[in-house]
Amino acid sequence: MAEARGDAGLTATASNSEVVEAYVDAFNRRDVEQLRELSAEDSVYHSILVSGEGAGLYRGHDGILRYLADVDEAFEEWHTEDSRFVASETGRVLHLYRILGKGRGSGVPIDMPMAIVWTVEDGKMKAAKVFRDRSEAMREAGVDEDGNRVEEDEDA
Repeated sequence: MAEARGDAGLTATASNSEVVEAYVDAFNRRDVEQLRELSAEDSVYHSILVSGEGAGLYRGHDGILRYLADVDEAFEEWHTEDSRFVASETGRVLHLYRILGKGRGSGVPIDMPMAIVWTVEDGKMKAAKVFRDRSEAMREAGVDEDGNRVEEDEDA
C-alpha cells in the first residue's frame, strides 16, 4: 500500500491504483491543485499525444501545467472513456483507456485505444509512460488486462 498524503481525498493507506485513479480524475477535471498534490515534485510523464519543441517529456509540477496546455492546444475536444486500472506485482499500475476527441484546426475525429504504465512512490505519481500499443504497455507493466503476470520479451 502506498501512503497518500494531503488533501487529495485519499486515505493514508491508498493503493497505487487508487492514487492513479485519483490522478486521472483530477487530470480529466483539469484540477491543477490536486494534480500537484498527487505528483512527486520530480515526477516524469512521457507522452506520445503531442508534438513540438520539448513536447513528449514533462517533468515536475511545471510539467503538469505544460502538458495540460499542450493537450488543449493539440485537441479541440478531448476526453477519455473506458478506463480500466490493473495493479501489477511490481507496484506499477496499467491504465487502459480510449481517447475520443477532435484535432484542433484539422477537425479530424480521434478514437484511439491507449495505455499508460504508472509508477507510484510514497502515495505520489512518480512516473507515467503512454503507449499506443497496449501489448507493449502490458509487457512494461508486467501484467495483462485481467491482472495476469506477463513476462517481458527477451528479444524486445
